[in-house]
Order: sequence, then structure tokens, then C-alpha cells
Amino acid sequence: MRSRLLLSTKHISLLASTPNRFWPAIAQWSYKSVLLRNTRPILARGFLSSVANNLVPGTRNLSESNSSKSLTLEEQIPNLYIDKLPEGSETTPDGYVTASFYSFFNIESKSLVQLRYDLLSMNTHLDKVSTRYKIGPQDPQFLTLLKAQIEKDPHPYVSFSIPIKKIQIVTGRIYVHELGINAQVSFDKEYVRAFRLMLETIPELANKVPAFNFALANKRAFKKLHVRIRPLVAAGQDLSLDILANEPEYLDPSEWHRQIDNLQHNTLQKQGGIQNDSDTPVLIDMRNIYENKVGKFVGAECPDVDTFREEIDVVKKMYPKDKPIYMYCTGGIRCSVAGAILKSEGYQSVKTLRGGVVAYGQWIKEKDASSTSPVESLYVGLNFTFDKRLGERVTSDVLAHCQQCGQPNDTYTNCANKTCNLLFIQCPSCKTEHLNTCGSKECIDAVTHPHSSKKPTIHSYHERIRPDLVINH
Repeated sequence: MRSRLLLSTKHISLLASTPNRFWPAIAQWSYKSVLLRNTRPILARGFLSSVANNLVPGTRNLSESNSSKSLTLEEQIPNLYIDKLPEGSETTPDGYVTASFYSFFNIESKSLVQLRYDLLSMNTHLDKVSTRYKIGPQDPQFLTLLKAQIEKDPHPYVSFSIPIKKIQIVTGRIYVHELGINAQVSFDKEYVRAFRLMLETIPELANKVPAFNFALANKRAFKKLHVRIRPLVAAGQDLSLDILANEPEYLDPSEWHRQIDNLQHNTLQKQGGIQNDSDTPVLIDMRNIYENKVGKFVGAECPDVDTFREEIDVVKKMYPKDKPIYMYCTGGIRCSVAGAILKSEGYQSVKTLRGGVVAYGQWIKEKDASSTSPVESLYVGLNFTFDKRLGERVTSDVLAHCQQCGQPNDTYTNCANKTCNLLFIQCPSCKTEHLNTCGSKECIDAVTHPHSSKKPTIHSYHERIRPDLVINH
């Protein structure tokens, strides 16, 4: 059984008088369980940090805090104001905005668990400041007090058993890995600076998180905050920072628009096909088949694949290494990875849309709002999203059809029968007629006579994202 350390008031006093030279050894207790008398277990690292900051004079953290008092908050955190809220965020129906960001850099594997806890504790920090000082993010002192709260208690207790009873200020899905971070988040728009501050005060993330890539639809897209230690993308092969250093050429939305517009008018055939000579550029949609079914760039090649790892294999088989390649995806990370893989394997010209369809859609919105001559979008339809929105509109074009009645429609839904969970396109009439299910007798019975017991899913992953294999068969 793992040994446990019982700390009484006497022990705490001894720690307070411990010379600084012994603290590196004490820090080795970081991941051991510490029991305070008559209290619940807490992470030793967080407890010891608190002791060091509050009881031990002259420690490194305390001296850093004192030296920073002479600096402004912006001088202490240079990236504090790099995030600009998108057009229309002032009218968001629930006060939330959704954004994504990713970055490739080294994180020591032994730091990942604590990084996960630090990210999960962001809402705790916000709640403590609001509760203790009775102020909100509009107060000029909020950010200063938030930073002080984090310095005082950088690793608060995180419970996985206590139910979350209210809507969190920060929600989303964050993946951390030895190669970096990949995040899709929703947060109250009033807390955009606070959210940035919390990220920047985590040592592993300081000065490594780029400006947020804000979504086109301004509303909360996640129920609560999840942070997982897992690969950033499922590439189907081992990745390293050396491979990812082979970056494709990034084009911002305006330059991408200019080059793709030229490509469409001069080299792509009207039907969206491509010429076969190796000198002619190809435009590739690096998303899955169900994503490009509801929206895409005109003239793009859309491989018939279900996963990202399949997409990379198809590109390698279809195109020679001397063929110029343009590629795009939802938010950019898949093309960053795919482009790096292709470049590392000898592909000569790989260009990608920085920020993906999300950034391009924002650029189109800004041009429409600020220009007397709006730019015609080269992307048509919806941009599929992997959250409860299941898509955000870029243009009014409807490319798909209801998979139950055949009427033009591009609204994705999941079958209300959780054991089916089929992802398919359904119009409002069919949603009412089939009770938001795929229409099978089993699924209609399941939602009209629900059972409390959980059952395994009845479809494989490939069937669930290809409803034509299931509906009406």
C-alpha cells in the first residue's frame, strides 16, 4: 500500500522553518497523497506550494511575486490582450463565445497530470475571486485579484465525484500531450481576458498559446469542461516535434482567397475536377465525408473517407510529390499535421489555410460588415463542427438533402435513441414525424418506451457516420 504522510500543526510549523536549500527535496513529494488531520486527501504539490507561498519566507515563488509588483499586469503577461472578440459577439444569445486553439511544443510527460488539473481548476479560480470579492470581470481589479488568487493557490483541489450544479464559465474539450495542446472551448465573453490570463499563468503554457480562433456561431457549444491526456489528432502514425517542424506554407484568409480564386478561374474545371499533369495545383478537403457533404470550397477534391488517418493515406496514393497541393480543414490542426507529414516525406509544395474554414468564415463576415463591395465566399454551405452545434453557417447555400425524405436540408442530428446514435441529416418535418430518430421501429420504440438500463451501441462507427447504409435498408 502506498505510504501516506500525516501532517499536524506541529509538522506544518516545521515546514515553515525549513531552509530554502531543502525545498527541492521536499518537492519530490509532489504526487504522493498527503493527509491533513481531520481533512480529506489533497494533492501534495498544491499543498506544499501553498505552504511555500504563505509560510516560508524568501522562497522562489514569493520573491517572484514581490518583484512583479512593480510591473503592470500587461507587462507581466504580454499576451493578455491579443484576443479580439469576433463581430456580433455582443448579441450572443447566452453570453458565450466559442473558440479553438492549438500549438505544438514539448511538454514533459511527468507534467501532464498536473497540467490537466491546472486546466480543470480554471473555473475554481474564477468562482473563488467572484465569491470572495463580490465582483465580476468588468471590475478593473478582477484580473489583478485573479492573478493573486492563482499565485496564492496555484493547484486547488479538483473533485471528480461532486456533480457540477451550475453552468461553468469555461466549458469545452481540451487535449494535452507531450507534443502540445489542442482545445475547443466556450466561455462567457466577459471573461476573455481572464481565460487568457489563466492559460498564461500555467508554466507549461506561458507564451505558447496563439490568439483564439473564434467560431462563427456565438453561443455555448459544450456542457462542461473536459481535459484529457491523449494525442492531439488521430494521425494513424507516430508523430514527433521533428516531423511537425516541417511546416506547410500557411496562407492567411485573404491570401488564400486570392490564390484559390485564381486557381478556380484558371486551372480547375467547371465541374470541380482537376487536370492530371503534375504541375497543376490540387485543392484538397482534409475533412471526413460527412463534413464536406454540407459545405466545401468550390472545386475541392473530397476523398471518400471516414477518418483523418485514412485521408492522409489517400493523399499519398493519389498525388505525386511534385504536385502543388492546397489543403484546408475545420480549424487548421489537421492540415498542420498532414502538411508536416507530407513535407517530411518529400512533398515539395504544400499550402494550407491558416485557421481553417473557421478563420476564413470570420474573414468573410468582417469583409461583408466593413466593405461597400462584399467579397463572394469561395466556401459554400455549412462548416461542420464536432460539438453540440454540429455546424455553423458560412453561406446560405444548402448542398445536402434530408436523408429521410430527400428535401434540401443540411441540418445534422444524432438519433435520439442513444444506442443507435446515428449521425444523419434530418429536416424539421421528419424530425417531428420520426420523433428525432432515424425512423427505425426499434429506435422509435426506444424513445417512446425508454429503459433505464444501458445497452451497447447497435451500429459501428462507420455505419453511424454513413446513414445511407442504415436508413431505408
